Amino acid sequence: MHIAAPPDPTRWRTGSGLMLVRTATCVVAGIVGSSIFAAFADGGQITVGVMIRQMLAIVMLLTASIWLARREDEQNSDRAERILAFISLDALTGILNRSFFVDRIRAEDEGGALLIIDADRFKAINDSYGHYSGDIALVRIANAIDASTPKPGFVGRLGGEEFGVFIPKIALSQARNIAESIRKSVEVLDFSVAGTAVPLSVSVGVSLHKAVDPVRVAFTQADENLYAAKRGGRNRVAIAPTPVHELQRRIGIAR
Repeated sequence: MHIAAPPDPTRWRTGSGLMLVRTATCVVAGIVGSSIFAAFADGGQITVGVMIRQMLAIVMLLTASIWLARREDEQNSDRAERILAFISLDALTGILNRSFFVDRIRAEDEGGALLIIDADRFKAINDSYGHYSGDIALVRIANAIDASTPKPGFVGRLGGEEFGVFIPKIALSQARNIAESIRKSVEVLDFSVAGTAVPLSVSVGVSLHKAVDPVRVAFTQADENLYAAKRGGRNRVAIAPTPVHELQRRIGIAR
């Protein structure tokens, strides 16, 4: 897929300037070399002053060429960073998008804990207060999740009002504690629309991921646990399906 990178209006100026300086350096160096060769060939002499001025001109041009080359490298590095952010981050929340979130999990050498987090009753917020207010709420929720996720854990937006957290090399009990911390951080958010307080909460499903297993295994388990948290009353964490949900799943009437 072709990704259109954000334009860099200064890049062409640096590249053109570098080309001109390098060309001028080559021309001046050629002229100096030719004059020295011609002088010696004719038995003439080159004065020290003339030699110094000619060499100084070459040094100045070389210095300008080096400075412009470094400037071009910096701009290329900045451009690469902007392109990476453009294709890897969710445009609304600034956290990883689903594709890069999953790819980072696959890149982990060891397993860890996967948390799938879903905003509770979010459709009601959009319906009652509008999608703009809903977007603000999503950003606030994403910030709370990110702030409550310990490093080297990372956060991604899976789609809509659903988020993912992955924490490498962690036990299930520790993951549950982190999930509770995330849930509480969202629950205490002070969010209002036009002076009306709007409570926010999330449900969290937790699973463990083994590096040897496909990522979909952990996603399926975490999703089932998320559904259990929803069925259990929302605004809670689940690390295993409830007995009722497990029975429903086995007989084929659960999600």
